[in-house]
Amino acid sequence: MPFADAPESRARLWKSMTEHGLFVPADAPQPIGTEFPLQVAFHGAAPAVSGRVRVMEHGVSGWVRGYFVKFVALDKGSLPLPVSARDERPTPRPVEAPVDPPGASAPASADSWREEPTPVGIRPRSTVEGAAALHDYSNVELLHARDPEAWQGGLRPFDTFGPYQLLKRLGAGGMAEVLLARRTMAEGVDKLVALKLVFQEYARHPRLSELFLTEARLSATLQHPNVIQVFDVGSAAGRPFMAMEYVPGCNGADLLERLRERGRPPPVALAVTLAIELGKALEYLHDQRDLDGRPLHLVHRDVSPGNLLIGLHGEVKLVDMGVASASIASGNDLLVVGKRAYMAPEQAAGGRPEPGWDIHGMGLVLYELLTLQHAFGDVAEAAERSGRLRPSDFNPQVTPELERLVQWATAPDPSGRAPSAQALRQALERVRATLPPFDVVQAMRELFGESLDRVQRETEALIGIARGRDRPRGSQRCRRWWGFVDQRIPGALKLMAARHRQELRWGAMALTVLVASGAALLWPLHAREAALGEHLSKADRLIAVAKLSGAGEDTALAQLQAARALRPEDPRVRARLEALADGFELLATEASQRGDVAEAVAHLRAALEAAPERNVPRMKLQFLEDEARRTTTGRRKR
Repeated sequence: MPFADAPESRARLWKSMTEHGLFVPADAPQPIGTEFPLQVAFHGAAPAVSGRVRVMEHGVSGWVRGYFVKFVALDKGSLPLPVSARDERPTPRPVEAPVDPPGASAPASADSWREEPTPVGIRPRSTVEGAAALHDYSNVELLHARDPEAWQGGLRPFDTFGPYQLLKRLGAGGMAEVLLARRTMAEGVDKLVALKLVFQEYARHPRLSELFLTEARLSATLQHPNVIQVFDVGSAAGRPFMAMEYVPGCNGADLLERLRERGRPPPVALAVTLAIELGKALEYLHDQRDLDGRPLHLVHRDVSPGNLLIGLHGEVKLVDMGVASASIASGNDLLVVGKRAYMAPEQAAGGRPEPGWDIHGMGLVLYELLTLQHAFGDVAEAAERSGRLRPSDFNPQVTPELERLVQWATAPDPSGRAPSAQALRQALERVRATLPPFDVVQAMRELFGESLDRVQRETEALIGIARGRDRPRGSQRCRRWWGFVDQRIPGALKLMAARHRQELRWGAMALTVLVASGAALLWPLHAREAALGEHLSKADRLIAVAKLSGAGEDTALAQLQAARALRPEDPRVRARLEALADGFELLATEASQRGDVAEAVAHLRAALEAAPERNVPRMKLQFLEDEARRTTTGRRKR
């Protein structure tokens, strides 16, 4: 634990176990319901609590992914803690705004932010005359339902997101997802980018949004062949994004997995070549200076195979500057961030970032590329065994000099570690000169050629579809249609038209005037119907993603109110407003049962906006407002 043994520390631990559980950082969280032994010790003390824990839910604490656990059994001699029943159903905890304790006043500071999750991707279970039946959903489902057929936030292939057209999903992390996107520039030139989007539930968190934007600003200033390039930074649909260069290939974790499937030792030259390129990236990062020539003291802090991209053409790129920028955005260098299996001992202990942390990670990546074995299972094992790694035990092709460099990079004492990424890179280059020639491009082709070719064909097909969607094709179709019709017009009719061309011209002019006059009379009706249909269509889409009410016009309630203003008695509008009012009344009832008066009042007001003629929600609203007024008056008297 990050705090010493004290009565208040034990009380804090007791409270955590009573409420949500203990947060355990992990890059790959265990499945919910998994049980395993766990020891908890206060800072600088022996284990105080030990027993078996159960994974209750996954989550994110600050910048770190992990999961929450609760003890289901305690060992003999352990400190007493609340124990959960084994038959307790592990369900995800709803992410809701915290409820103030009774008698507490609402904070007035703008800094007292409350997390407000954005509902995404809800799929209606039933419909009422084409409108979603909101009463089928509970409040929690409205907040947390997900559409398995859509990306996060309801995005789909070929949707427009800012200036980009989305093509396919490349991957996702703890706080953001990466999509392949296309941007059309001047003269019809297309550019493919990897678009990194913050998840919707984190986009409205001020601290996490600032962390992402700091990563984007930092990455945009870096220009090096071995560091991923950032071309654009912005925000669309309420979600910050940054556009990065797209490198068709794989990451280091995929490469290791494919090498393990082959079942034989990997080529030493491949591992050394990739480590040299990684060393160039770290050397550039550690030497970065601002415009005044002052060192920026940048440390990546998360050097691992997953953050190393290897392109189909042999390029090697270091990615994910988010952890490097975490201390810049938070103002706290002592944040413990990164993958724990690749942390240096002093990094796991929470020291100030140093380039030696990245060198240690680089050494572990090199060890894993040489042996296909994880160096350490956890931080404790890393602290115990670091510096005694022997890659030659798993790969006899490893030379003594190369093994010495691995141990030099992973020395547990920073003073015995390689002094800089440049020194380690130069030593690796001397080793590389003694190895036989090796072609990374050919190796990538042998390992991933078929799959990468398939991905390339899929990408080309997606680009073709995307271009077809934005290419005007009306003229070509008109020419084909006119040629088809012209072949079937009799010659006699064509001759008559040629003889009476003047009369036909006047007749066509009169017909045009008649049609224009009729269109002028019918256009207002058509425009009103079109506007009404657009409002109803938008309302249906917003209901489908549970964006019911709030500020602005981008809500289902606002769209239906606009539709009602155009045609108050339209049955389609009335049916949707009635369904919406039912849903708000149900949400208000659930909020009242939880004791959340403010949320209940907001839902009742929305219900009255949807159906002003209803008296029951008006009476309930009056009762809740009077009750809140009496409570406030009673506090002032006290």
